[in-house]
Amino acid sequence: MIAFKQNGKFEYQLLCCTKNPLYISLLPNNTISKNFDSVISSIQAMSEIMGKVFDDYIYNFVNGYQKCDTEDERYAFLNKNVNKTLQFSTVFVSANNINYAGFADETQRTNDSIFFDTKDIIKIIKLSQALKIYSVVLNTETGIDLENRRAIFGEEVKVKLWIAEKLDRDLKKYHGLPQHLKRVQVNVATEGYLPRAMIKVKKELGRDIMAEVLTVFRKHWQEGNQWMVHLITKSHMVQKHLDIISAMRDQVQLEITITTLDESRRKQIECLAPSVKRRLEIMRKFADAGVFVRVMCMPLIGTRKDAEEISAVCFDHGAKAFKHKGVNYWDEKALLAGETVKDSGREDEVFDDLLLKSSELIFENGSPKKLIVKMPVIIRSGKSKRWQGYKKEDLREREMSIENSGYADINNINWGYVV
Repeated sequence: MIAFKQNGKFEYQLLCCTKNPLYISLLPNNTISKNFDSVISSIQAMSEIMGKVFDDYIYNFVNGYQKCDTEDERYAFLNKNVNKTLQFSTVFVSANNINYAGFADETQRTNDSIFFDTKDIIKIIKLSQALKIYSVVLNTETGIDLENRRAIFGEEVKVKLWIAEKLDRDLKKYHGLPQHLKRVQVNVATEGYLPRAMIKVKKELGRDIMAEVLTVFRKHWQEGNQWMVHLITKSHMVQKHLDIISAMRDQVQLEITITTLDESRRKQIECLAPSVKRRLEIMRKFADAGVFVRVMCMPLIGTRKDAEEISAVCFDHGAKAFKHKGVNYWDEKALLAGETVKDSGREDEVFDDLLLKSSELIFENGSPKKLIVKMPVIIRSGKSKRWQGYKKEDLREREMSIENSGYADINNINWGYVV
């Protein structure tokens, strides 16, 4: 029978026979977390009636949903599983003699359609909530407020407890890519080193997610499936992995974000981020340990002089590379006040001569050096773009300009047009 083990106030493990446990993190004080005991009762009641076939379905459903990366993938996954969920729900409702109005599809649903009599325990609705089956419970008159999957920025953090496992599978899946495509940037749009999140996960689950991620990258490297890791952060918590990262210094480039040296300006731009002083101290520690450190002066809200000063100070603290991009097409005063007002008279500025070992082109006889390599075919749709495929037959030869990213500083692997 399927079971749940509570690890913390809002942390659970889903246990199913001999399968590996699945970790479920609930947002505090929302409809699901407040009623999760009822959710568990619903699932276990169905488990008692239908046995192993239901247990396997719930396990595979939650496991599959957690592995979806994008909103589109999640939506497609939920739609794919709706009919099966309805079949189980119908059996359960019938077995429990519940007054059942039917899981009407969107074309049949009316304002009067409900899943249960209002006096009944809304078991299936809460089960649907727990599994995020939006396409089933959307627009029904149940009195239950459905929760948005996304965490509220600045108030909540969603920790992907499954990320290392998925990374392991993906690195295996794409092991046949040409070496120049096996480069990964970690924490591009997130921060994996949030102090409170790391402390909570360690305290309640005994886990360190970023350490798990780095360990997966290293395991593959040692097995011959070599991926370059660009680890972006502005958090001092990265120092907890100094030993791990220094042991990976032939594979990792640590990219520390510093956009100003002025602490008062830093507070305006980055609010609760660690101080500039602390980040410079972290830079020095990793540089002294032999780790390649790149300054990410992005976005730069300032002048060339500001960029030069940041570069000089960071190089004094052991940095080996400098990368920047301005946002000068926005009004500076408005940005510092937390507003976005375009400055129509200005364009973005990149001071190419200040870039160092950060994808700047390599010239020979006054022209960029070139190399023909296999590259993915890009499919564009509006503002979005994706690869056509990840197999060798999906790649096409393309002439690329050779760029300096400091790879030759840390290993002797041939990365194609990236040196």
